[in-house]
Amino acid sequence: METEKEIISQGAEQDHLFSEDLSPFLKKGSLWILILGLAFIAGAYFLQWPEVVKSPAVLTTIPNPYMIVPKTQGRLTALYGTDQQKIKKGFLIAVIESPASYNDIVMLDSIIKAVDTVYEERVEAIAHIEIPHAGLPALGEVQPSYERFLKAFAALKFVLSDGFLASRLALLSDKKANLGAVGHNLGIQKKLLGDDYAIAQARYEQEKALFEKGSITAYELKDQESMMLNKRYAFDNILNAMLINQGQLQELDEQKIQLTQVIESQKNDFVESFKNLKSALEQWRSNYLLVSPADGILSLSALVQTGNVVAPDQAVAYVLPEEAQPVVLLHLPQYNLSAVDRSKKVRVKLISYPYEDYGVLEGTVSYISIISKEGTYEAIVTLDKSLKTSYNKSITFINGLEGEAEVVLREESLLKKLFKKFRGTPEPAGKPKPANPE
Repeated sequence: METEKEIISQGAEQDHLFSEDLSPFLKKGSLWILILGLAFIAGAYFLQWPEVVKSPAVLTTIPNPYMIVPKTQGRLTALYGTDQQKIKKGFLIAVIESPASYNDIVMLDSIIKAVDTVYEERVEAIAHIEIPHAGLPALGEVQPSYERFLKAFAALKFVLSDGFLASRLALLSDKKANLGAVGHNLGIQKKLLGDDYAIAQARYEQEKALFEKGSITAYELKDQESMMLNKRYAFDNILNAMLINQGQLQELDEQKIQLTQVIESQKNDFVESFKNLKSALEQWRSNYLLVSPADGILSLSALVQTGNVVAPDQAVAYVLPEEAQPVVLLHLPQYNLSAVDRSKKVRVKLISYPYEDYGVLEGTVSYISIISKEGTYEAIVTLDKSLKTSYNKSITFINGLEGEAEVVLREESLLKKLFKKFRGTPEPAGKPKPANPE
């Protein structure tokens, strides 16, 4: 009896399910589900889902910014320029405290430039210049080189002065002229005495022949021989005098050579001392002055102020070269590295500029290193619109901003990707497999 009632009840429920009293939504539910299913399949077919390789990203430039780092520890006595200021090569950024007075160093630099201008032409022109402010007592470690330079400069200026050089040369010239005149007279006397000696010698030979014939006495021959010997003695004296004259002329030439050697030696001493001074000054500048190595934009460290102590490992400032182009440096993992080439697009999300508000920087891989560095490969991304994001917002360049980059390897429809997933299509070569739980 109860079984018969249950059957009647179920039949009534089925009649109610297919009755016309049901709502239109429930009657057409299957149709809605079909429509929604087709819409999902169509959306999944047209919706592109990219396959990406992720990498840490750092914003930098090519060429890289110049890092201004002191070579010695000390207190900053002066800080020039302002942050984001355009500067030229050689711009003085800061001065570090040293035993030398910076004002004396500046004066010394002007002295070197003044000497350099003349020295480039010829060393002899040094005699016609004066050194202003020669007394510079506070040059620190440059002082010994400067003292040697002043000494060499004074010595060279003296030997090149008109009084010293002209008087010495004039004296030597006068002596040489006098000795030349004496030599000329000796030459005339030599000619005369030589003729006398030749006559006396011929007369002696005649008298000797007469003596041998007995025409004259031995006394007369002896008297003629004595006369000939006197003529020869006078002639020999003239020859000796001429030799002495020649020796004196040679001595004057040697003195002139020695004078020239003295001048050349002073020139060499001056040149060496001047080079040493320039080298010492350059070393001082390298140790205590922070100078821009190129034209560009100055970026000062926020913690660097006048009076602060800086150390050799502390960056005081950066100089962004004018020709520098912002790029993004990546460190690509080995996974799917073979699929990354220079045609791949990259999206960069910077930590300091949330991509939800600012968008992403877009670019293309322009370089991939072939050398591994700590298991990754460096790559450079050239930005399509420089520092403008996908939301057309400008990013302020700060070297070293970090973020994450997505290198787009390929784009597939979501439907195709789901189909591969359900079919169990193998992952691309190179992708690490999950560890075996066993």
